[in-house]
Amino acid sequence: MLVGLVGVVGIGAVFIIGDPAFYIRRLDQLTMLLAGIIVSIGFLVALIVGIGVCLYDVEPRLSTFWRSRPINPNTWFWSKYLTGLFVLLAALYVPLITIVYFVHPNPSEVSSINKRL
Repeated sequence: MLVGLVGVVGIGAVFIIGDPAFYIRRLDQLTMLLAGIIVSIGFLVALIVGIGVCLYDVEPRLSTFWRSRPINPNTWFWSKYLTGLFVLLAALYVPLITIVYFVHPNPSEVSSINKRL
């Protein structure tokens, strides 16, 4: 998760260095840029972590493990799923909400449905 956050900062820095005066004048554009980067990287992190966490739980020899342990496989899956979801939200999306709230001039515009359509 920390790698995803570092990736967001690095990619955002590359864009901001390209034209820092524009992003300083237009904080709404800076916020939208960072929001897009965070959502994109968040999706990739969720995909990679989800595959990595569940990959070894579907091996054929694991069926004997589940029969010998007192935990239900469904409980094991959902506990891993919810823990991963919580860590992902805390690591990537709490900073996104914080950035939008403190940097964007009109934070309610970002969270509402696009009114320009």
